[in-house]
Amino acid sequence: MKVFRKAAILLLVLLVGTGVFTACGKKNSETSSDTKEETNKKENNKEETNKEETKITALTGGSPVPYIWTNDDESLDGYDIKVFEAVMEKLPQYKYEYEISSDIFTSADAGYGQVIVQHLGSNDERREKYIFSYPYYFAEHGLLVKEGSEIKTWDDLPGHSTEVSSGSFNAILFEKWNTEHPDKKIDLIYTDDANATPLHVSDGTVDFEFFDYISLEEQVEKQGITGTELLRVDNDTIPNNNTGYTYFVFPKDQQKFAEEFDEKLLELIEDGTVARLSEEYLGDAEFAPDAEQAKDNH
Repeated sequence: MKVFRKAAILLLVLLVGTGVFTACGKKNSETSSDTKEETNKKENNKEETNKEETKITALTGGSPVPYIWTNDDESLDGYDIKVFEAVMEKLPQYKYEYEISSDIFTSADAGYGQVIVQHLGSNDERREKYIFSYPYYFAEHGLLVKEGSEIKTWDDLPGHSTEVSSGSFNAILFEKWNTEHPDKKIDLIYTDDANATPLHVSDGTVDFEFFDYISLEEQVEKQGITGTELLRVDNDTIPNNNTGYTYFVFPKDQQKFAEEFDEKLLELIEDGTVARLSEEYLGDAEFAPDAEQAKDNH
């Protein structure tokens, strides 16, 4: 009887032990499998994230106000910057950073940037080399001269001096003029600080500055410059000036990014975001083109 009881107890222990070990083994196996599956998911998600995010460097000269300026905390601000950032918010697959360059086109040509944010106009020469976005601003040009100056219109500029940034719309415009009119040249002085030119007009360092009327007006006011006169210039009187519109510019190898950027920019023009930024930063929504103007001047 005792032997039978011992045998029964032993059999029960063996059965329970086998069940426990089997269950534990199954549980450990399932846990191991689940852990492996979770690890694979994380790795796949990580790879997918890396695939989706593309780094973009936006080249800028850092001026002029009110389109581009640097705040006390070194962050960039201004109308152009905010329009660019509004577009980039709609393109989360791209992570961007700014790089301030004294020669944005040389930097772009060398492959250091994927987009130029610099309040740039368009001309035939540039369009041969770069991709232009939809326009996001329509310019009214102005001439800043010293009070009492003999300069009144574009025709009065030959023989007088101005400052230009290398590769800027002004530089290209005046360089082409000088090439085509060797007997009526404009004296060009190259500078890295376009914001200082209004002061140089006031103190007589240079004879004039040609730029957007609203920018010249604000620079004179903010810098407290006196002794100057600001004249409006009809866009139609400016030689080789294709349009009065302003664009973001991309190297030719950035076709995909440019197309995606353009799609979102047009959406922001259509929904009124660009006009609201124009009102906020420039004081008037009319500086922003509507969708039809943007499409007609693309």
